[in-house]
Amino acid sequence: MRRALLALAFLALPTMAAPVNAMPWEKHPQLSYPATPLEVAGPDERVGTVEAGTTKAFFEAHALRSIGCDSSDGKKRRVTITCTDEARRETTVYQGEFVGAGYLLIEAAAINGRLLSDAERVALVLSVRQQKATPAVPGNGEFRVR
Repeated sequence: MRRALLALAFLALPTMAAPVNAMPWEKHPQLSYPATPLEVAGPDERVGTVEAGTTKAFFEAHALRSIGCDSSDGKKRRVTITCTDEARRETTVYQGEFVGAGYLLIEAAAINGRLLSDAERVALVLSVRQQKATPAVPGNGEFRVR
């Protein structure tokens, strides 16, 4: 049910204007803090969550690839991060929430409006962290490792 609701939210993204409270990730107090842990919801219940380093390192990896990211806070510790790669005309949206002692749990991701599967979401987050993956074709969710 939760995944269906997230899918509906992503379908509305292309028609929405930039959120009023959007700010560069570097200015977000929790995303830019060097010790904020980052986890991604695992592909199945057996895995649970997958550790992915820190939020600062994750978004710095985007910046190294000339990808700009803006964040906007939602209700109840929820956050949406929109990363735009102007060169490829590609937009990646991450949705998550700050849980527990303040770590960010990424629960959904979409590329150019296409909601990624659980396995694709985990692969994307881990590949960005390692700065190795590039989409084979923008927006189709396929990844290859250099």
